[in-house]
Amino acid sequence: MRGFIVGTIVTAIAFFVLTQVLPKYTSFDMVSYDGDLIGIVVLALIFGVVNGLIGPIVRALALPISFVTLGLVGFLINAGLLLLTAAIAQALSFDLKIGDFPPDLLTADTLVAAPARLARHLFRDPESREEIRGEVVDAHTRRERHRLRLQQRALQCIQ
Repeated sequence: MRGFIVGTIVTAIAFFVLTQVLPKYTSFDMVSYDGDLIGIVVLALIFGVVNGLIGPIVRALALPISFVTLGLVGFLINAGLLLLTAAIAQALSFDLKIGDFPPDLLTADTLVAAPARLARHLFRDPESREEIRGEVVDAHTRRERHRLRLQQRALQCIQ
């Protein structure tokens, strides 16, 4: 829960910078929003829910294509999720407009999604940690250890 809250706050800051600060000081005007700060927080919530509910399903379905393209299709998936966020925001009367696809949208996706992912990684939920043999281990470490064990077993089978 803490990760979602931190991610939402960071995404709101990214939306604010993307829609309010960058257009004033640069020629970066591909994403526009003409609302107040509460609306930006609502946009961040919509973006978090779309990424949390629909994102994993789309990423799982696109896994074979992701292997072939070495993960580059992830940019298109995130861009599509940002477009879906804009469509939902329009339906809820929040005036979020996204620029031309693909060059503008891919840049906007990177500016919005990357800070949120970084914040979720830095501020992981402490409840996802557990103690194994006296050592505090989080979910990422458990997955990494599991992956290493699988690699070792595969090497043993080959030998």
